[in-house]
Amino acid sequence: MSESLRSWDEGGTVTPALDTEEYAMGDFLKGLLVAGIAFVLFTLPATWLLMLFFGNLGMELSYMATLPLGTLVSVLLGGVTSRTW
Repeated sequence: MSESLRSWDEGGTVTPALDTEEYAMGDFLKGLLVAGIAFVLFTLPATWLLMLFFGNLGMELSYMATLPLGTLVSVLLGGVTSRTW
């Protein structure tokens, strides 16, 4: 194993540095999953109401079709209702 792929732990033994990279990648994927779930939960009300509105107009759009507009509405409502400092 090359020196660049090794790291020394507290006991003085050599451990592969790839373990820490894999651990960091696992944290990244967990964070990405949490962010995706939060995105869906926060945009769900606006998207669902837009689906109802467009359904009454006879367009009958799916969740994925109204998600971009629901995202914009969520961001705009969040910006309008936030405090200015």
